[in-house]
Amino acid sequence: MADEEDAGIFAFERFTEDGQRALAIFNTSLNQTSSTSLEGTVLPTGFTAGTELADLWRDVGGVHVVDPDGTLQIELPPSSAMILVEESIASGLEL
Repeated sequence: MADEEDAGIFAFERFTEDGQRALAIFNTSLNQTSSTSLEGTVLPTGFTAGTELADLWRDVGGVHVVDPDGTLQIELPPSSAMILVEESIASGLEL
């Protein structure tokens, strides 16, 4: 439903040819800040617990850390997106 905490969230993972993982998260809601969780269920990822992730699209002032169970809870503003990669990889990229 449109008023649920995860309204508009769409997420998927992809790999580069050399095996690096990227997580794309979109909030397609036009007017709601949404979360990657719903009623206590948080977005599972393929990243190892404790992995520090950086966003390639936005400067959000820090890293996002994967929870001990491999999940990641993030809030995204309306009509926004994030492309998350390991922080160590992101810091070496020139975009």
